[in-house]
Amino acid sequence: MPAPAPNAATDVTRAPARRVRAGLAKSLAHLREVVPPAPDRCGTPILAGAARMLAADLGRAVAHRTGALVSLPDGGRLGVDLATPHGRRWFAWGCCEPATWAMRTLAGPGDVVIDAGANIGLFSLIAAARVGAHGRVVACEPVPGTMALLRANVARNRYHWVELHEVAVAETPGRLELEDLGAGSGLSSFAPAQAGRGRRIEVAVTTLDELAGDDLSRTRVVKLDVEGAELRALRGATRLLETARPDFIVELEPEHLERQGGSIQELQSLFERSNYVAYAVAGQTLQPLLGSWRRDGADPNVVIRPRERTAP
Repeated sequence: MPAPAPNAATDVTRAPARRVRAGLAKSLAHLREVVPPAPDRCGTPILAGAARMLAADLGRAVAHRTGALVSLPDGGRLGVDLATPHGRRWFAWGCCEPATWAMRTLAGPGDVVIDAGANIGLFSLIAAARVGAHGRVVACEPVPGTMALLRANVARNRYHWVELHEVAVAETPGRLELEDLGAGSGLSSFAPAQAGRGRRIEVAVTTLDELAGDDLSRTRVVKLDVEGAELRALRGATRLLETARPDFIVELEPEHLERQGGSIQELQSLFERSNYVAYAVAGQTLQPLLGSWRRDGADPNVVIRPRERTAP
């Protein structure tokens, strides 16, 4: 008879404690959703936001209702999934992430905006409202289920100048495997943190330069939130960086980049070689980032602008 695994008894006795800790962590996370820090409340009175959050929980538990509409300051309406953390947050408190202010500030009438990693369309809708019918928004989302939600949001707002591309972005065109972690989750990736919890799918891949196409000179803003593939995407943006010189709104998550063989330092060096500088979004101002662009514990979204263009 084989000997019992070392520490097997200890593992059994520790199991209840692990369950308690996991339960406490889940309860604390939910409490932060119900009563988030003041900057995350978007000016919504705390009782009103908490009531909406509890109504969302009740609707999901009793009526199995997961869909809801959120009004955006730009006049658009965003359909959200209350089964996702960001869907519940936007429904209860509104959409006031610092990066959304940056999009509203940097994009203007007639511009071309590329939204890579569009998810359900928050930034695409904001950009569409800013550029208007004489502009163009190129929204990219490789996960079929999420693309269906994005398509519905664009159709709901009748933004016919938003082009939908069911593709991922990387250094070269082709096809790659991606792990789909659920429609609208915002977590699907070539190398996700929760690897093995989703399903592997093959997706089409293109480059940022190809997406700009004939509108290269009009491309004013590129938003990148592609779960660690940001550096790979920028390696496919040579013409944009050298010729069009758009502003970038980029999510910088060190762990996500590292899972795909990159780093904050490599991304920073790539931009600096193209004479770009980075800014943190603080309220409704841009503050230059001096030294390393790594921002542990802070909002991971930064604005990266050509050095020749001053901050707004």
